[in-house]
Amino acid sequence: MSYKQKIQCNVAHCTHNCIEDSTCRLDKILVSPCTTKANESANDTTACASYKFCGDLNITEITGRD
Repeated sequence: MSYKQKIQCNVAHCTHNCIEDSTCRLDKILVSPCTTKANESANDTTACASYKFCGDLNITEITGRD
């Protein structure tokens, strides 16, 4: 079943993030529970399990800026 949804993301140091329009390049993501349960809010207990750290390389690749 395809909902044709778009994933918006502002995490610039994730390999899958398109910085120019703040969208995720993946067709789907996996959201998983975090191991810590600080305040039991959505921000504290869930995370994008598809996240892949690339540091500043993504900014250079997408925008051509260092």
